[in-house]
Amino acid sequence: MRDWAEAREQEAKDAREQAVVDARIKAEAEAAEETARIKAEVEADWRSFEAVQEAKLSGLKDFQTDGSRESPAVTVMMSRHTSSGGEVEKFPAIARVRDEDGDASAAAVRFCRAHTSCLDSFDTIFSMVGQLAKSVDPPPPLSREAELALIPRYEKTGDFSAAAASYTRLVVDQESQRAALTDLHDQLMKNPTGGDHGASAQAYAAAIKDMDTEGEAKAREEYEKEALVCLEKAIHADVATRTYLDASSYDVIETTRNSQNSSDSNVADHPPSPEEDPPGDDVIDWATALASVERVVMDTGGASRDLLLMRARCLVKMGRWSGVARVSGEALTKWVNEAGGGGARDWLPGSPSMMMVQVGAAAAMEVGDLSKVKKYYQLVLRADPDQSVVKAQYTALKKLLRLLENSKEHQAKGYSHKALAVLDEVLGAMRALQLDSGTFRSGVLLQLCALKSTIKRHEEALAYCDTAVELRSTADPRSNNLMDPAGLREALEIRAEALGRDNDHDEAVRDLSRAVHSAETTGSSREVLQGLRQKLQQAQHAKRLWKERREYADTLELPQNLGQLSPEKQCTWIKKQHRKLARKWHPDKYKGNKDRGARKMNEVSEAKEVLSKRYRC
Repeated sequence: MRDWAEAREQEAKDAREQAVVDARIKAEAEAAEETARIKAEVEADWRSFEAVQEAKLSGLKDFQTDGSRESPAVTVMMSRHTSSGGEVEKFPAIARVRDEDGDASAAAVRFCRAHTSCLDSFDTIFSMVGQLAKSVDPPPPLSREAELALIPRYEKTGDFSAAAASYTRLVVDQESQRAALTDLHDQLMKNPTGGDHGASAQAYAAAIKDMDTEGEAKAREEYEKEALVCLEKAIHADVATRTYLDASSYDVIETTRNSQNSSDSNVADHPPSPEEDPPGDDVIDWATALASVERVVMDTGGASRDLLLMRARCLVKMGRWSGVARVSGEALTKWVNEAGGGGARDWLPGSPSMMMVQVGAAAAMEVGDLSKVKKYYQLVLRADPDQSVVKAQYTALKKLLRLLENSKEHQAKGYSHKALAVLDEVLGAMRALQLDSGTFRSGVLLQLCALKSTIKRHEEALAYCDTAVELRSTADPRSNNLMDPAGLREALEIRAEALGRDNDHDEAVRDLSRAVHSAETTGSSREVLQGLRQKLQQAQHAKRLWKERREYADTLELPQNLGQLSPEKQCTWIKKQHRKLARKWHPDKYKGNKDRGARKMNEVSEAKEVLSKRYRC
């Protein structure tokens, strides 16, 4: 009767433990789904951003009808150098005007961004403006002072196309004013009216003379020169954008290909199908795109929001989280200062500003700098206090920081169970934060693993450790280099310690051997390598001891005074504990890690066999 009651009690205990495990598995599945959803939303924002960039580049080369009329267009004879002998050949090209260009100067600059031959001489732009201007109603001209005041703002924000158009307008307006004055002067001289026509003619002549001074000539020359410089910078920005878009396109192809092969244990055994083109030498990777974008940022002394966002995206794709956090912070501070804080429109979901906030916050989470995440959110809320998404994230972040501090205090005092309860809340707070950070999440899981292991809840501990190791083993699919070797080594060390506590010494040695190999191949410091080798030696020693001096009584969870009992009671205990543990670890009963269950089952069977012989049962 007592055996039956004990069996029922053990079954209830096992059921409670299994319920905890099942709840953890469910929570991890929900977290994975939430992470996938966040990733999908982030990628959708980037696809939209890249579609806009693609449309901008496509619009440079071709402009369709606006639905009501054909866009005014002129044929421009362009020049280009041939490959042989440096000869110059002429070819016709169509320049179109569209409403958003504003005027002929903007249309000419847009056209020249697609035809770099314009850089040979300002005369090409000037003549094109003259032809295009006949097809459009020019807007009211700004004064020279107003136009010159706008140019530094354009250059500071990286809008070099607008700056080139402004310089072009200054030249065009100067020429137009002189032509108008000359025309009025000539008309007055041919058809004099009234008695003051002589004085009027002299006034026009004086005005024309003022426009022909050396200072005005130098101003025109300077405007022409600056127009070409700004046009060249705009073209370089277009080239960088194209490089970025090519890298992104290739990344999408590779991601799709890798996801299709994710179920294969060895990709080399499954070569690409004939329809798939293997990567060639002309493939644009993220490092190439980053170099192209940074060259523009450095050479121009200013960059558009779009280019700065591309720069951050390249760094994200390369796993350079510290760089992402740095450039994101610099860009956001710059934008807020330029806009005087900005308005609600600047912080709408999917806007460049909000995308930079999310990129920077995720990067700061990856490096564990929660204070920087907090600064990002505070920056947004100062500019737009009603930004609901960031407000919710900011609230979740403050809760997360408070929980982490509480957990640290509990662990320092040795309150493992209290620390575990708080860390479980931390995982929930992370989901509310809606930031995908595998590094930060794996750090919390490793703390849970270590704490669960110390209180002998090995099944849960190893499940947390396994998830953390998997998160930190994520590699770049093209280079197979670990994103964070140091982070992976930390996870392997903690899991090895948990495995040792569970007497799985073979796996503990395997994890530490892997950590040592990682340290040897990634240039770790001498101190790190020595520490890992020492831990490996200790694990190997524990493995030998486990095989040579295994306490089989502990394996069967027998009482400490077993040797003092009568032979009959000794055998009764051995059979009872074997039956109880075999029921727990039997493959048909055990729902946890199957490898661990099989190992435990073998250990229990071996212990029963050895002890039965020892006590002659």
